[in-house]
Amino acid sequence: MNRIKELFRTLKKDVVFNDVEVFEFFNSHPKFNENVTGFIIKRNEWGYSFHLVDNGNFIPVSMNFKTIDTKRTNTLKALRTEVQQECDKVRNSIKYGVDKCQISGEILIKGNVHIDHYNLEFRYLAEYFMNKYPNLKIEKIGVKFYLSESTIRKEWIEYHNSNTNLRAVTALANLTRKK
Repeated sequence: MNRIKELFRTLKKDVVFNDVEVFEFFNSHPKFNENVTGFIIKRNEWGYSFHLVDNGNFIPVSMNFKTIDTKRTNTLKALRTEVQQECDKVRNSIKYGVDKCQISGEILIKGNVHIDHYNLEFRYLAEYFMNKYPNLKIEKIGVKFYLSESTIRKEWIEYHNSNTNLRAVTALANLTRKK
């Protein structure tokens, strides 16, 4: 992991590159797919943001060095999967071309929207729940991870829904705002 951190520190900014170690690092990211041909670090008003190069498009991605831990990564994926239906409800209620991002005020366009947890961010919800249940059992079905125990799954969804709010925002606003 120190090698990856050092690599990110030394990379040139605003230049597309395709390093094997970086590909391995981002391989577990949900936006990583077979179309990704490179990676770029772009300057923004708070510093730098990471972008995957997918068919010539720059896809902003959020990545935390803690996610290198596979068990942790897969548990976070399971927790996200379990509340995806709630996020989909918000996504399906969007009037694209009319509704505005609640951070930047920009008009929301299909394909450029994230569902943001606010009041209490997803990472804090997940950390609390993973600390409460340090040995969460997960299972992989197809390409998705799920919580194995139905009682824990129900408790997680109830905890999530009662402790945060969801809103539709642009991808850029979500990934570049101070957290």
